[in-house]
Formats: sequence, structure tokens, C-alpha cells
Amino acid sequence: MSQTYIRDGRTMPYENSTGSNIASGQAVLVGSRVGIAISDIPDGESGPLAMTGVHALPKVSADDAAQGGKAYMKTTGEITTTASGNTLVGFFFASAAPNETECLVAINAMNA
Repeated sequence: MSQTYIRDGRTMPYENSTGSNIASGQAVLVGSRVGIAISDIPDGESGPLAMTGVHALPKVSADDAAQGGKAYMKTTGEITTTASGNTLVGFFFASAAPNETECLVAINAMNA
């Protein structure tokens, strides 16, 4: 093993200084990346974020998301197909039709 190896990077410790509690399953913006809270993280405490994998996340209901298309997160935490003003999260793991309020997203996918 490399002398520089620290950990696999699938999870990341996160210090919640948002002023609000973070619920398990909630998407959290960390710099230009998104992590998913693995458990509840009370304000002022640390907890783990999943930095990879496929997650069921809330979607802008009007969007028609194609499988394999780029997925972005709005500041409200909803996933959208709109790039402008939003953060790239990964790609849509499955299609999600308009009026669906949830979608499957492969987060932080390197080829997103």
C-alpha cells in the first residue's frame, strides 16, 4: 500500500456548522461536491457523509430527467436538470419523468 494512502474516500467526516440540524439522507454541499448524510448530524456536531453511490433524492417535479443525464442540486436541495446557478452532483442513474418528486442519482460520478 502507498505510504500516502489515508482512506478510501467513500465517506467523509463533516462538521455541521450550518445553524440547522442535518437529517439522515439529506444532501449537503461541501465545496463543489455533494455528500449525503449517513445519519442525523445535529448542528455543531460531526457526522459522516457518503461521497459516492446511488441515492434517492428529491427532484424538481417539472423536470424530465433522462437516464445518464447530468444532475444538478439547487440551493433548496432539490435535484434538477438545469445547470445554470446549480451545483453538478453526478448523473441520473434512472430516468425520472415530470411530476415525479424523487430521482436516483449517482453522486460525484467522475464522468458526470
